[in-house]
Amino acid sequence: MTHPVHQYFRSAPQHRRATIVCTIGPSSSSPEVLLALAQAGMDVVRLNFSHGDYAQKDAIINHVRAIERKVGRPLAILQDLQGPKLRVGEMMGAKPALLEPGHTITITTAPCLGTAQRISVSYAKLPGDVKPGDPILLADGTIALRVLEVQQDDVHCEVVHGGLLLPRKGVNLPGVKLSIPALTPKDIKDVRYGVQRGVDWIALSFVRDAHDIVQLQRMIARDYARLRPAPAQLPPRVIAKIEKPEAVAQLPAIIAVADGVMVARGDLGVELRPEMVPVVQKEMIRLANAAGKPVITATQMLETMIHSPVATRAETSDVANAVFDGTDALMLSGETAAGDNPVAAVQVMARIVASVEASDLYVPRPRTGAASTSDGIAQAAVQVARDINAACIAVFTHSGTTAMHLVHYRPMMPVIALCTNAAIARPLMLYWNLKTFTVPQCASRARQLQLAERVVRTLGMAGPGKAYVVVSGSTFQSGGTNWVEVRTCGVTPDERK
Repeated sequence: MTHPVHQYFRSAPQHRRATIVCTIGPSSSSPEVLLALAQAGMDVVRLNFSHGDYAQKDAIINHVRAIERKVGRPLAILQDLQGPKLRVGEMMGAKPALLEPGHTITITTAPCLGTAQRISVSYAKLPGDVKPGDPILLADGTIALRVLEVQQDDVHCEVVHGGLLLPRKGVNLPGVKLSIPALTPKDIKDVRYGVQRGVDWIALSFVRDAHDIVQLQRMIARDYARLRPAPAQLPPRVIAKIEKPEAVAQLPAIIAVADGVMVARGDLGVELRPEMVPVVQKEMIRLANAAGKPVITATQMLETMIHSPVATRAETSDVANAVFDGTDALMLSGETAAGDNPVAAVQVMARIVASVEASDLYVPRPRTGAASTSDGIAQAAVQVARDINAACIAVFTHSGTTAMHLVHYRPMMPVIALCTNAAIARPLMLYWNLKTFTVPQCASRARQLQLAERVVRTLGMAGPGKAYVVVSGSTFQSGGTNWVEVRTCGVTPDERK
């Protein structure tokens, strides 16, 4: 007996809950492509500080802020720090060197032009951190070495798995604890730039423990306090990129202090055995959901779309499974930064997400237990909205906190965050199922209800006679959320019985 395909779907896709992060690079930095990405579904702009200079970043930030006005909604900016990324040096004649299995090669901290017999590395403490038998991986793990002997500035290795080594390729030391700070001098300078330019999120690369996150948060707070005049936006929030085994072992503690986490599968898949990455990904998403922290799943999600106009079936399943697992956001890297099809990649990802979220198999995992008064009100509002099958939840938020709490409980109906300040609205674009808009300041509850009605109807979230929920506070200030009201579309506040 055959079954119609539509039996697996609760409804046609109406709105997308998981958000999309796009890395901006040569293929996408023009105003025209940035606008097309936003129209295709980009919610968060990722600026990779491993590449480019401040002039290039300035231009992109200015374009993004101008595009916001064209698309009528905020866009968040995520600054991704380079971190202590180890790399080999330049190669002789700027040509790749062929490393053959069974041959020996020396890695030195002294400057030199690389050959198949000798290459330099950017990490001066390498000889002190490795010992005979340790693995050294090059070029995203495609080349594997084993340490034979350490002599002063030189590390002598055997080539286990060979290949062509290009200049400036990455170096990974699985299982080796590095004597290097999480924040390099370049990172410290970049953080100051990001705070000054008003980025919304800062991602810390190669996190090892919770202390690394706290260190960055303190640095952000210090740089933010120095800004004059006082900025309208809040300090950037911190994303912990999980790429090292040490961080995997410390996940609960890291998630507790970070504002969000990223499953950075590129380096994670080199530092760990590749077959371990899917398990770590699922556990990270589970822990982040339980803690009410946003989680981004990243790297090689639609990798073939860098050059192909279509994704593979495996990539489609990869994106879908991350959504099924409960990820808040999905990130495109080379697909939008350097690919031939940046806009198409966003369109494909948006369609995959919408299809999954329309499925009966999609059951988001809510946070359990309220952690504060605001959190408790959010939990109650979501429960009421579920009980009455509300069309949406509209929340007036001054700092974004109540809106964030609402989506932690995974309501299936859209959550509309109404902010008077665009700088407060922007960071919320990363969060699952949170549609953010800027609105005028309201001086009374009645005015808020009228405004919520107008927004809900304008967005087409609810038709006449359909119930929706409004959440706000009587003080009209941050921290004052204290009421939840059920409204019926088309019935104004003074017509209630």
